[in-house]
Amino acid sequence: MIKHRSHLVALAVVSASLIALCPGIAAAATEGPHNSFFDAATNWGPEDLVIPRFDEMGGTRVLTKVTVDWVASVDGSIQFENLDGSPSVLAGTLAALITIDGPAGFSVVTTPSDMRVFKAAPFDGTPDFDGPSGATFPDLDASDSAQLVFTSFVDLDQFIGTGDVFFTASASNQSFTTGSGNMTSILLINASASVSVTYEFDNVPSDPDTYLVLFDTNNNIINEDDNSSSTGNGWASGLFAVTAANGIIDDGDGARSIRIGVTGRPDGLDGTFNGYFLTQPHNQFGDIMLFVDFYDGIGVLISSKTSPAKFIIGAEAFRINYKVPASAASVDIYIDNALREQFTPTDINNDGIVDTADLGTLIGNFGMMGP
Repeated sequence: MIKHRSHLVALAVVSASLIALCPGIAAAATEGPHNSFFDAATNWGPEDLVIPRFDEMGGTRVLTKVTVDWVASVDGSIQFENLDGSPSVLAGTLAALITIDGPAGFSVVTTPSDMRVFKAAPFDGTPDFDGPSGATFPDLDASDSAQLVFTSFVDLDQFIGTGDVFFTASASNQSFTTGSGNMTSILLINASASVSVTYEFDNVPSDPDTYLVLFDTNNNIINEDDNSSSTGNGWASGLFAVTAANGIIDDGDGARSIRIGVTGRPDGLDGTFNGYFLTQPHNQFGDIMLFVDFYDGIGVLISSKTSPAKFIIGAEAFRINYKVPASAASVDIYIDNALREQFTPTDINNDGIVDTADLGTLIGNFGMMGP
């Protein structure tokens, strides 16, 4: 008996972050940005800027970098009126002292400001902030911003867990005017603070929870299983003693086939076979091996086939068709999911990178297997 190796072909992949993979390296991905913002007339604070923590999802995701982008801004207006009987140069600065503090020693102190100067004539008799002795400057604004990156284990740990991580922000008015001894002015000022947090992480190869289906010639699901494999860790799928009544298909040309679909499906996931009819990730990662055993009418094994596959981005669904030997009366189809990182990604299309175009061609050192 010869066991043949074939490759599961990736059918559907939903949107997810992916970078070029190197052999044996977990897939890198990003989450976010998560944003939080506060804006009000000064003075205010301290106010919480709330960001969700990074969820390691049971150890299947490892945080590698946190990027925090912050922005501190002021906006408002300045109005002047010279009340002197002689000309005067009036100046006004719209400003606020804004502080933002957070985890991992994150601390920002900044004073964004916007300034206006007006050469005022002697008082014209009307305190209307207009005319030759007065002026109004609306829609003033200024901002400061920067980016901080955290990569040390000590810093990253402060962003990990359930619930939220808190930044605190405060703003105090630092606006002022200068000019003649006799002048009046009105300053209106708002201040805002925002943080944006992006998590970068690696998806750790694990024992993926699989789901197995069989299709008819119209791609209708005619048989399915979640956790019945005879191998693996208890979350692998298997269908046994499959016959013409529940999975072996007459192709109409005298041949028969078995049409198999495999995807990730954690227990409790709502919806139909993910990856074919849903557009949501299943968040399963790692390697699997599909086994297909053909038996004759008295239960003697005729032949076996194996197909490796790799869940890289947590959103793949794979499909493969096998011709059923003429003497076969039943088929066992089952998955081993307790492989972890065994298969090396292959640049099958020779484009210089291993990416989604190569999904389903990720094979290990299995080759042709002897009897």
